[in-house]
Amino acid sequence: MGYFQNQQDRPHRQLFHLPLPPDEPDGPDLAEETDQPPEGGEEAERRRLRFQMLADIGDLLGIVGCTAGILVLVALLVSLVSWVQTDVNQFLMLYH
Repeated sequence: MGYFQNQQDRPHRQLFHLPLPPDEPDGPDLAEETDQPPEGGEEAERRRLRFQMLADIGDLLGIVGCTAGILVLVALLVSLVSWVQTDVNQFLMLYH
């Protein structure tokens, strides 16, 4: 599951604003909730989908990388066990 999949239901609130023009001393009301999407909604949706896709690709690469790492560690462990068995057999043959 990607990171951005649970973020869809949260309402959008703009946190930072450009400096206010002189005719708007109070600035925009952040507490006012609107049902309309912010301007540029299609662009924001495209960016959100692009970042969601990149997050999913990152998840996939992480899974593939971890799987490869686990396979390498299992191969090293099998090699170690094989080496110990050979070494123990040679040790026992020397003292018989």
